[in-house]
Amino acid sequence: MKKGAYSFLIVLSIGLASWYVLFSLQPYNISNLNEKPQNFSTLRAFEHVKAISQKPHYIGSDNHSNIRNYIIDELEKLGLTVQTQKAFSLSQSGSLTVPENIIARIKGSDNKGDALMLLSHYDSAVHSSYGASDAASGVAAIIETLRAFKTKGNLPKNDIIICFTDGEEVGLNGARLFAKQHPWAKDVKLVLNFEARGSGGPSNMIVETNYGNQNLINSFADAKPGFPVASSLMYNVYKLLPNNTDSTVFREELDVPSLFFAFIDDHFDYHTANDIPERLDKRSLAHQGSYLESALQHYSNIDLNNLKSENNSVYFNLPFIGLVHYPYSLSPYLLVLSLLLLFAGIFYGIKKKKLSRKEIFKGFIPFLLLLISSAGLGYVGWEIILYLYPHYNEYLNGFTPNGYEYIIAFALLVVCVYMLLYNYYFRKINTANALVAPIIFWMLINLIVIIYLPGGAFFIVPLLLTLFTWFVFIFYRRPSFFILFLIQLPTLWIFVPYIKSFPVGLGLSSVYITCLLTAFTLGLMSALIYPLYKKKAIALSAFLFALGFFIVAHLNSNFNKENPKPNSLIYMANHNNEKAYWKSYDKILDEWTKPYFEQSESNSPQDTIANATFDSKYGNLFKQSKETDFYDINLTETSTEKRANRYLISLNPLKAHRISLFKGNQFQVDSFSINGKDYTKLMQKKLKKRSSRLLSYYVVDQLPIKIEILTQQNLQPELFLISSSYSLFENEDLNVKRRPPKYMPKPFVLNDACVSVREISF
Repeated sequence: MKKGAYSFLIVLSIGLASWYVLFSLQPYNISNLNEKPQNFSTLRAFEHVKAISQKPHYIGSDNHSNIRNYIIDELEKLGLTVQTQKAFSLSQSGSLTVPENIIARIKGSDNKGDALMLLSHYDSAVHSSYGASDAASGVAAIIETLRAFKTKGNLPKNDIIICFTDGEEVGLNGARLFAKQHPWAKDVKLVLNFEARGSGGPSNMIVETNYGNQNLINSFADAKPGFPVASSLMYNVYKLLPNNTDSTVFREELDVPSLFFAFIDDHFDYHTANDIPERLDKRSLAHQGSYLESALQHYSNIDLNNLKSENNSVYFNLPFIGLVHYPYSLSPYLLVLSLLLLFAGIFYGIKKKKLSRKEIFKGFIPFLLLLISSAGLGYVGWEIILYLYPHYNEYLNGFTPNGYEYIIAFALLVVCVYMLLYNYYFRKINTANALVAPIIFWMLINLIVIIYLPGGAFFIVPLLLTLFTWFVFIFYRRPSFFILFLIQLPTLWIFVPYIKSFPVGLGLSSVYITCLLTAFTLGLMSALIYPLYKKKAIALSAFLFALGFFIVAHLNSNFNKENPKPNSLIYMANHNNEKAYWKSYDKILDEWTKPYFEQSESNSPQDTIANATFDSKYGNLFKQSKETDFYDINLTETSTEKRANRYLISLNPLKAHRISLFKGNQFQVDSFSINGKDYTKLMQKKLKKRSSRLLSYYVVDQLPIKIEILTQQNLQPELFLISSSYSLFENEDLNVKRRPPKYMPKPFVLNDACVSVREISF
């Protein structure tokens, strides 16, 4: 084969294989409204999504009960007897509310009482999210799958409990309420939970268990899902993020394992006013349905008492093959095997003069330079981009609508660097010698992964494939392109999804991980790529394509109606000194917020109230503050009483949506109760933390609460009450105009609120 044709064929094959692995992760077809009644229909499920996410429906909102009634009606149409469970619930983070769960049960033929639970939540994020993906998609997938399941006339062996929890977005309160108080909780043996952290992309299956995952993974493979997207690494990464789901509650409170399914692409829509039906990727909805169809058929008919195990499995997915899994106990042996193969290959290669010690050492130079320059490109490059586009900081989750263009651009820059470095060394180091450096480095990475991220132990697979390729080069000087490509294809298919997904899930500040993974992928595939003809031309092409994607990202960098700028504004009235302030979490003011902060001054770090985080997901503090006219905002009626060392606080919400209790001093708590229920241990833990927030009550039905604090300490508690109402635009005194279409409420923080601050006096 001519050198030019060989180079073109390799580049084309790698490009097509990379595209295909991403495309193949989700169902290809979207089933329509005319789909057979016994089959899941994506568009039938989408009708439920549209009905549920017409408006924000956060807990305590006016629309919240309407959505609950809709879901109850849909379940009753399926012939189910529906009940609700409603009571006060306090989360581990100190979020108090009154969730109302929607619950139904299908009796199984075995009459053992063992139950499979289908789980999702029906409340949207506070306060402006429409909740189409998070989690109307989960509710819709369950309702449509149940309809198809019952149409088939299937009678399951196990009971099936359907639970749509409430208050998930404010602290997993509904799941905790069910786990602690519902009589059916003891029957649950496995939970299938459906979630979302974006509005598109493949749905990842993640295991939640207090034990080993081996039996769960074996059973999941037996269910034969059509498009399994799962890896043992994902749960390790998931636990590093500030996220928990309802599945976590069932694992912690009931020792019940879960499989939860969530898609995370288009992360910029997460918890925003853009989480609307039109933005939901229907392929993602179809993916949820495909999981549930196979899982429901499987888990409703097997013994659910055999899912716990002392052993772990390593698992990952590949196109055509599906889920690959093997016992984790093999991982150290595979690593030792790779080490033995390396020593044997070097010994044999040097003895037969197929390898050279000098060239092996030379091979470390370009690969080290590649790793260093790749990490630097990603880290420094993103800092430069933030300097040029500081408004990207307004995306608190760290991923912008043009983020995919940046991921591709940085990966192409690494390709460019690789080609330039290895072009210089091409005539100095042959392929077999050049492969030793990436093999040794990846062997060290595998050792670190096995110790600290054991779920990533399947990274040994690309290492073994590269070792095999290396042996081919030692024994056969010119192996065919097709042999090399087939051997290296799994390496490409394993790494490409992570090259894309890490910056999506962790934020674009982690694009250096994309760069490093790209560098390792190129290094491990050097047997295929290293002999390429005209590397300078390929480097130039990669650079020009990268430049093109940077230009596309630039053209899409501004805010508009489709991708509005997230901004924030609240009015805070301090009734202790009768002063009021405009507050904002925005670093950069815009035409809508700027008039409120002319000549604004930064908050004092010592100002406890000014820096209150108000349950912010990422711990954000106010960035703007400006004193303004004071208006009396009476949101909560308060009465207090002191009896010796016992402090009583009665709170009666008037117009408040959220009532938060903050500490002003470090006092001791010997007893703490809310409405007569003891929460002493929880509050003692809260007091030990740096956070000044003790409690946030998300108001439902204007229900009052009574707090009782007992302290034997002579120091009187210094407490502040901060009441918030999402009524910024309705307050006639403030006369705040609605946002223009190119702006939207900033998610994850208190927003569009009138806030009242009062010191609690006894």
